[in-house]
Amino acid sequence: YQPQPYSPPGQTPSYSPQPSQAPQPYNAPQGQYAPPQGQYSAPQTYNSPYPSPYQQGAMPPWGAPGGVVYAGFWLRFVAVIIDGIIVGIPGWIVWKAFVSSMSDPYIFYTRINGTIFGYTWADPIKFVIGLAYYAFMESSASQATVGKLALGLKVTDLNGNRLSFGRAAGRYAAMILSNFTLTIGYMMAGFTQRKQALHDIVAGALVVKK
Repeated sequence: YQPQPYSPPGQTPSYSPQPSQAPQPYNAPQGQYAPPQGQYSAPQTYNSPYPSPYQQGAMPPWGAPGGVVYAGFWLRFVAVIIDGIIVGIPGWIVWKAFVSSMSDPYIFYTRINGTIFGYTWADPIKFVIGLAYYAFMESSASQATVGKLALGLKVTDLNGNRLSFGRAAGRYAAMILSNFTLTIGYMMAGFTQRKQALHDIVAGALVVKK
């Protein structure tokens, strides 16, 4: 409704219709909508230097700057030989002491073609020696045993952090599973995507080049 101009009595009112105005388009504000400050914050994420194997293309190229290079089977095999000599010497001394001092040093054994196979009372002590050596060295600042240090390797968790003593001990204990699989658990380091042996997978650990 629009008001009309006043005309005195007896005169014909004159007016001109007002042009109707077309609706003006709504101009939306330019730019992206920003949520009110202090009401929502995106969850923080930790960017691990060790990419997930489930992401396509996550594996860094061999020797890429800043990339992670996983230790393969043969490097780890040589490291095991070096560590085996170090741990084996005190283990052999303990075994020799038990065998020479006891009439029956075996916990249990079986005889095959005249050869005795079994476990002696020295074997649990040898296991404790190995566990203490591996757990202490791999949870230390070097993150590696002597054999791994010689080859430039170290042990980390899946995020590249140092293992705790308990986790490193659990990794060594999980080697029993690798032994029970007829050493297939060890050979898995040659074909799994992140070069993990069975005990590495159980402990959530990686062996990488420094």
